[in-house]
Amino acid sequence: MPFLAPKNRAWLLTASALLGLSTLAYCAPDDYWGLRKIDYELTGRVLNHDTKEPIDGAYVIAAYFHSAGDFSGSSRSCVKTLGMTTGKDGAFNFPPDPRAYGKGWLRWESRSRWPEVYAIKADYFYRDSTQRSTEPMPQTNKDLYANQNVYLKKQDPAKPAGPHEYGFRECTNPDSSEAAEAAAMYLKMVIAEDKKYLNGKNVESYEWRLGYMQRTASANEEKNRVSGAQK
Repeated sequence: MPFLAPKNRAWLLTASALLGLSTLAYCAPDDYWGLRKIDYELTGRVLNHDTKEPIDGAYVIAAYFHSAGDFSGSSRSCVKTLGMTTGKDGAFNFPPDPRAYGKGWLRWESRSRWPEVYAIKADYFYRDSTQRSTEPMPQTNKDLYANQNVYLKKQDPAKPAGPHEYGFRECTNPDSSEAAEAAAMYLKMVIAEDKKYLNGKNVESYEWRLGYMQRTASANEEKNRVSGAQK
């Protein structure tokens, strides 16, 4: 081995150590670093913000996110939405994403971060929720996934909800057209509320988001189809 100055030897040892850790992180099993799949359902109820009574017929969506990051930074985007309508008890439940939520130490990826949940109903708007943060990674405590209530408030015709008071805005990077369906339904209900209470003041903006989301979903679906066909 050629002679290396002390400074160069130190640099080489540091680089080798980082490479070794990186290799170990990527080759280790998913649970090596204490990371596990989340298999708990996310449950809760949609309640009236003022009376705390359950709301029948509310449309609830769960937005699932893909997050990735390393020492240089991170990114996060919505990749899928699911939707359901509540019954008289106001209850909802959504499954976890089946993919592992974390892998590695120098870089992590999360595809089963618990979903963010929002709700809407004609003549109501999203007011608040009891969702608890699981940043920067989903937690493995089952209790965190239960009783995640969402509160809706009745519209006041004299002071109707504005464009930032419906909680969910859009799913920015849906995997497929199906993955965007619940988000599209939610935005269409927001548009109906805007037309009824604000004379369609923000409809153009909502429709642009809706169109962009649907185009992105179609493009991703085609990209995934081509990628799958090439394997």
